[in-house]
Amino acid sequence: MNIELLRPNRLRITPRAKREIRRLCLDSSIVKGTGPNGRIVFNDVIDAGKNIESKIPNRQPEEKTSSMRLAVAKSTSESFRDIPHFYLKAEFNSNLLINTRQQMVEMAAKENLPKITLTDFFIKAIAIALNEVKQANRLWRNGTIQQLTEKNVGLIIGLDEGVIIGIIENADKLSLAEIAEQRIKIVSQAREGKYIPSAKPCTISLSNLGPSIIDEFCAIIPPTQSSVFAIGRSAKRPYVIDNKLFLCNTIKMVLSLDHRVMDGLHGAQLLEKIAELLEDPNNLSSLDLH
Repeated sequence: MNIELLRPNRLRITPRAKREIRRLCLDSSIVKGTGPNGRIVFNDVIDAGKNIESKIPNRQPEEKTSSMRLAVAKSTSESFRDIPHFYLKAEFNSNLLINTRQQMVEMAAKENLPKITLTDFFIKAIAIALNEVKQANRLWRNGTIQQLTEKNVGLIIGLDEGVIIGIIENADKLSLAEIAEQRIKIVSQAREGKYIPSAKPCTISLSNLGPSIIDEFCAIIPPTQSSVFAIGRSAKRPYVIDNKLFLCNTIKMVLSLDHRVMDGLHGAQLLEKIAELLEDPNNLSSLDLH
């Protein structure tokens, strides 16, 4: 007896074809079966999927991936896979920082010096903090920890096809004007495709999305480094000072760390020192060119 004749509404389909329909999220009613007694087989599902795809209007051809995007994909994948990331977050009062920066912009204009940005303050603060928290200026190299003496700070520069990291060398010994001068030069060269990456080792980079609407984010550590300092925008937020609530400009920051090199204690010390310097930036505000 043919059991299928007793159940005429039963869908005649092979198990493999049924799995493919589910994977492609297709309606089985639009698939025409070409097997025995109209049974739907695997190739029927494939043909139905192609038929629907061909009818999608204004379908754009796939673009070739640029060499820079491929390099970024490779390096970030390797970093996130191989480096045990952990994250520390903090928020600081940026009122004085913003006011100090504005004063320095006006001073720099009078003295024909480069325009100072908040990025320059961040780079300087990171470099000085590395002087005080030496455990943060270390790298993981082939199963050993390498201590660096120079305080070089990386700057992650966003380009149309990806990112590039410029290195501000010996940033702890530079004035803000000198840091600004180097930053402007490196960013300009990077956007023109002329920047040659520095061979100097560097333990930490700055990723600054302050000019955007981003409040905070966690960045991926560059493969050759051990931490990355991520900065969001400055915005007015509730903030407690001496047990009193105020509405202040604040900036949220996230420090991504390599747990092979640093534990939470030293990471917290580094982040605390950076925040301390940025909340009271008087020690960072030298404009003089040496």
